[in-house]
Amino acid sequence: MKKTLIALAAATLASTSALAAQVTISGIVDAGFAYNNVNRMNEGTSEDFTLDSGNHNGSRFIFSGTEDLGNGYAVSFYLENGFSLDDGNNGQNGRLFGREARMSFETPYGTMSFGRMGSLTSGLGTYDIFQYWGDTFDGGWAYAMDLGNWFARDRYDNMLTLVTPKVAGFTGYFQYSFGTDNVSEDEKTEEIYNADSNIGERTKQRYAALGLTYENGPLRTVLVLDTILRKHWNTDGTPYVDRDLDDAQAVSLGIGYDFDFMTITFGAQYGKNEDQSFFLSDSTIQTYDAAAGTRSAYNATADGYTLGLGASFPLPCGTFHAAAYYGDVEVNDSVGEKYKNFNIVLGHEYPFSKHTFSYVGLAYKQAWAKAEGNKFDEERTFTGMVGLVHKF
Repeated sequence: MKKTLIALAAATLASTSALAAQVTISGIVDAGFAYNNVNRMNEGTSEDFTLDSGNHNGSRFIFSGTEDLGNGYAVSFYLENGFSLDDGNNGQNGRLFGREARMSFETPYGTMSFGRMGSLTSGLGTYDIFQYWGDTFDGGWAYAMDLGNWFARDRYDNMLTLVTPKVAGFTGYFQYSFGTDNVSEDEKTEEIYNADSNIGERTKQRYAALGLTYENGPLRTVLVLDTILRKHWNTDGTPYVDRDLDDAQAVSLGIGYDFDFMTITFGAQYGKNEDQSFFLSDSTIQTYDAAAGTRSAYNATADGYTLGLGASFPLPCGTFHAAAYYGDVEVNDSVGEKYKNFNIVLGHEYPFSKHTFSYVGLAYKQAWAKAEGNKFDEERTFTGMVGLVHKF
């Protein structure tokens, strides 16, 4: 009798624990081959054929769980590790849960999330709303497929995200990072700059964003205002290439519409003080050295826009995707260099089951830069890739 009561108590406790916190383990494994042909002005052509992990979607494993507190309240966690399948290393600069690491408090009045997560325009993670609704390739399909088209945003540490309930199809978002990178930043940066008598007021890079989405049947729209609040300091002639860069500010608009026989997406961004050049092999904008006729060693910012138009078509043999991107920015200096980008992408996915599919992708990308009417840099990239994805 005593053993029966003990067994019953243990079963009851186990059942209660399982109901209180439901924990799941899931993930994605992606392996494939990629061919890249890059022709860079004054550098010639380079080629590589590689076995890669994460060409379509980054390989990852995920621990997630939720505890229902009742009356519309719940606490959940989401821990997403990124790893390289070909060598087993952690991604995101060696972080254990570098793709996403957050705790969320859900209420009838909205959700608060804390931790490391992707920004609203990054194409990464749970709170990616701009590329999810405004880009057919949504941050995936590596290399020329969907890199270097939009203004650079990323996953950020120390992030607070607030999401409102959906009201009449509208959902609001707010994000703020108290320090975007605790790992990659030079540990001596703050010490060095504090020793400088001309130090400015901000020693950490921060990020802030406001977003609004609207859903009505097949129509989905998104608008995001965001800014990268860069470190502040005043230059005294010391050649730190990132000194005195103004804060980046961008407006991002995305539209998606499902016609049943195809889904179209349109994305548009206007940015000020952005530092992305559109070049895949060298993505930082730099000032122009008139004497050398090339980029100088000093980084700069630029104002301009980037556009993307794409479509997905369900077929009897899978899903076909196509998109084209164009970007045009002007550097904020006395020369006013122009950086431009054109990229066209094709992709196909074939499902073998609910959990496994293959992919094939082709892309052509051209990025170039002009100063004083003359082209001083150009890059042409052709990319092809094929691979297999399994979700568990």
